[in-house]
Amino acid sequence: IDGSPAADWMYNWLGDDVKEQFENGGLILPQTAQKPIAIQARSTDEYITAHCAAFGGTEKWVDFFAPVPEGSTLTIMDSGFGPSSGYATALSDAFDTAKVQGSMATGDPKAGLLVYCGGMAIAVGDNLDAGLKSDAFSRKASTLPVMGMTCFGEQACLPESKKNVQRNLSVGMILFG
Repeated sequence: IDGSPAADWMYNWLGDDVKEQFENGGLILPQTAQKPIAIQARSTDEYITAHCAAFGGTEKWVDFFAPVPEGSTLTIMDSGFGPSSGYATALSDAFDTAKVQGSMATGDPKAGLLVYCGGMAIAVGDNLDAGLKSDAFSRKASTLPVMGMTCFGEQACLPESKKNVQRNLSVGMILFG
């Protein structure tokens, strides 16, 4: 990255929290769950968010949970208040999107399925229920039976290009009528 081994760039950014994995190789999702990357293959492309997955040790490679085409721009992101709020805004927005984009725009849903990024769940830790109990989400979903799951490898449709891609840091919801 910028003429240096990718592992050196990542280590300079992440610091000693990943020193052992940098030196010996290993998974780093728990240490990077609150420090994702946005990948933009071309300046006109939409951002694809991803977690860094692992260091390759002495071979100096880095693995992400999404493809990084050569020449891409990588943007360092910050999870902000997401983890402390249980990503309450993301849950509320996912509900709204499901209602508007599905066939529920004028009807009342009877149940919901919430798909929550596993890396986001790691970042949230024991605070996962804060988002579910937040005013923003509970006002909309308090009367619904909602089943939730965390997953790795979530797929998302990019809003502008309508391409389906592997995209971390996603919250999605399906509503049933």
